[in-house]
Amino acid sequence: MKILGLNCDHADSAACIISNDEIVCAIEEERLSRVKHHFGFPYKSIKFCLDTAKLKLSEIDIVSINSKPFSNMYARINYLFKNPISIGLAAQRFVNLRKKTQKTILKKMGFKKKIDFVDHHEAHIMSSYAVSGYDDAVVLSVDGFGDFTSVAWGEVKNDKMKIEKRVLFPNSMGVFYSAVTQYLGFLNYGDEYKVMGMSCYGNSIYVEKLKKIIEINNDGSINLDLKYF
Repeated sequence: MKILGLNCDHADSAACIISNDEIVCAIEEERLSRVKHHFGFPYKSIKFCLDTAKLKLSEIDIVSINSKPFSNMYARINYLFKNPISIGLAAQRFVNLRKKTQKTILKKMGFKKKIDFVDHHEAHIMSSYAVSGYDDAVVLSVDGFGDFTSVAWGEVKNDKMKIEKRVLFPNSMGVFYSAVTQYLGFLNYGDEYKVMGMSCYGNSIYVEKLKKIIEINNDGSINLDLKYF
């Protein structure tokens, strides 16, 4: 079984190839395009991985993409009804243009086999679980956002995943960190690591103020006070 995995139309677009349960090659598009946090379809990464694996695209059995357009659809619709100002911004997601475009691109490139769309956080979780050596594991994925989710946790037993809880849009520690980063003057996406590096030189003088912005619930989920955003 030969699998081509893609992160596309998302920051840090990338490709990897797994052949017979072995990772053959993986690379981010920015390494080849020289565009930091490259967003788009990873054409160069796909070519690099195929060349490294000495394969043609037609020899790939499955293309797997780390986004599932219909994940958390009820929550998305519910949010739009409560926040109608977001309808225009969300229209592209609902008409599923990204999925259609990705399929069209792959077809034009000559791929005519199965395309598997995987929930974003489940892809994150499996990328760790699959190489962990554990049969049973408690799992956690924390991100900015992917498929309307910022945090997901649960367990995996013998390759079977069960998600126990999700933290949904608009509550996200990743987005909170990005907001603080931009508030400090770092205007571009991807500068969060600079603030992380600087934090060890500071003192914890804003803890009580930050507690007013972030509410941590008994089950471990979080709520942001959106008036600050």
